[in-house]
Amino acid sequence: MLVGENSNLGTREKICAGLNAVVHRWPGGSFRLITGLFDPLLACHVEFLQAACRNDAVNVVLISAGIEPLLSLKARAELVAALRCVDAVLLVDLPFEEVYECLRPQEVVRQETEHERWRAELFQRVRERHLALT
Repeated sequence: MLVGENSNLGTREKICAGLNAVVHRWPGGSFRLITGLFDPLLACHVEFLQAACRNDAVNVVLISAGIEPLLSLKARAELVAALRCVDAVLLVDLPFEEVYECLRPQEVVRQETEHERWRAELFQRVRERHLALT
């Protein structure tokens, strides 16, 4: 598994509740910002994060609220923060544009649309299984 610079931090220590914590830890936007829903956290999310997280980059994940989430933001943040390839998880209730303007990361990887598709596929498989069993 790939390891970021904060991989030895505890799960909750990786969760940043505000933009200032990220700006303070990585001034000048010296990190990759990965955005997504992670609701629920699926194997495909983990595979994507592992592929996106190179050893030479700090990886900050911004978890988007989403519509009618299954899991709370806090629960999703703890699951994502538990991954060794993630250096920090950012929880803020701001539009992406404001987050970007404040942080100015070196790179942005937006995954909300892909995550919505993965979630819809999961729900469809569950519905099909349920119908097959009834």
